[in-house]
Amino acid sequence: NSPYPVVDGHVSNACYLNALDSCYAGYCEKMKKTKNVSTDTTSNTLVDGMDYWVFHAPYNKIVSKSFGRIMYNDFLHNKAHFYEQHKDDAATMAFLKKYESMATTETTDSREVIKGFETLSKAAYRAKVSPSTYIPQRIGNCYTASIFMGLMSLINRCRDNLDTQLCNKRIALFSYGSGTLASLYTLKVNSSPSAKQLLAQICQHNDVESMLQQRLKMSCAQFTEVLSTRDALHNMERVNADIIPSGNVQKSLADDTYYLTKVDGKKQRFYDKHSAPKPAMVDCSDNPYLDTALIENLKEMTTTTKATDKIQKNVHAFQEFDPEKLKEAVDGVLIQTSSCYY
Repeated sequence: NSPYPVVDGHVSNACYLNALDSCYAGYCEKMKKTKNVSTDTTSNTLVDGMDYWVFHAPYNKIVSKSFGRIMYNDFLHNKAHFYEQHKDDAATMAFLKKYESMATTETTDSREVIKGFETLSKAAYRAKVSPSTYIPQRIGNCYTASIFMGLMSLINRCRDNLDTQLCNKRIALFSYGSGTLASLYTLKVNSSPSAKQLLAQICQHNDVESMLQQRLKMSCAQFTEVLSTRDALHNMERVNADIIPSGNVQKSLADDTYYLTKVDGKKQRFYDKHSAPKPAMVDCSDNPYLDTALIENLKEMTTTTKATDKIQKNVHAFQEFDPEKLKEAVDGVLIQTSSCYY
């Protein structure tokens, strides 16, 4: 009688880390067999061999644990490198020695191992993982889209200097789906002029900051009410009759968002796409205060993205008008800059 799945978080985390261990082993084995220069690395560890990492992110804590898990696997594959790196840190050396011979299957539930390597990987996490967590940390679990939201986050975080921060960089991506199915693969960002242009277009067409600012803010009480409505609708689906959801689509949905309109007696779900109403063009043709040329300018300003340019070119034409009369002329539609009204 609930729309929410029952989740055993402890088991779920163990499944995730086991899948990551398997993918790590499979990836390393594949690289040994293929000896593919374009995908293999001469670095001492897989962490060092990648410039960035993107993880499936049901919540961000599992991402930091997973990156620590990658470092743990690196340690098991190249212990000498870690011993040399931490030879002057007695506590870290004791920690590493304790787990140097233990199989990965015995440590997926080990809090000491998980926290220990999460701590060791903090500095690398900030440089290699944190850029891909920007969107997931702010909107939560995207399920199937999670890995690509992480990649979009990385591109967006590098947008001010794509040439040096992203081009020619190697990105590792770990995709996971409970069930369980997972994959670990790598990408290398092209540095050709066309690739740079496409990356710039991705940034241009995905203004992440602007979209985040457009989110609808609501109180805890309002959110609880929404969830209660969802619970009620879930229980109503047992009835063999049409169910019509209610809500303010115009207020709560962004343009081009698909939303549920009906669930019929056969449990078929019907959707529609929300489109914001287009602004009506102001008709000033009968107003005595405006000449023909000015009317055309005003009409164009209500329908073109070049409105600002048009305003700048015609500032002088409005200087002598009384603001109240001009307000009446455009039926209450006002665009104000300094002392002039348009």
